[in-house]
Amino acid sequence: QPKTKERCSQAARGCTLVVCTVAILGGSVTALALKATGLPLEVRQSFLALIWSEAGTAIVCLLGLMFGDPGVVRRSEKACFPIPREVEEILLAGEVPSEKLKKNIVDGERSYCVRCLVWRDPTKVSASNFNESVQRHAIACGRYFETKTHTICICPREDPFKFHHCSTCQRCVAHFDHHC
Repeated sequence: QPKTKERCSQAARGCTLVVCTVAILGGSVTALALKATGLPLEVRQSFLALIWSEAGTAIVCLLGLMFGDPGVVRRSEKACFPIPREVEEILLAGEVPSEKLKKNIVDGERSYCVRCLVWRDPTKVSASNFNESVQRHAIACGRYFETKTHTICICPREDPFKFHHCSTCQRCVAHFDHHC
């Protein structure tokens, strides 16, 4: 089960840290700028505009992290099927695959998560079965080609899309970075 309290606690600590840092640093610079009578008013106003623009950018980025899609591999017919033979046998026996299989099933460049029961495919990136941010990465890296249904990344990195199963939210996530 997802660890909702842990996830909310981590998010609250992160938000508190960012907001307090912005308030303390922004307030300190504002106080210094207002007390710096040796500088022309236009220069002080410019400093204030810059610091509060940076503070606003930090808050916007925080909102993006909090409410943006973290790269979760979404369940769909394409992402879930075909079920690997080993997993299917375990499911038909009424058992839990993650308890019987200690490793994910690897098939070429893709892997099947035995906890989420989804395929994690680093080469076929489409909004219908994977996160749009991964598709944006494929286009941003500039090494891709498109078919009718997929954007295929030919990124020179050895493993361009790392997928991990998050033990906090119990989902597979692309570009895992303690997202939740």
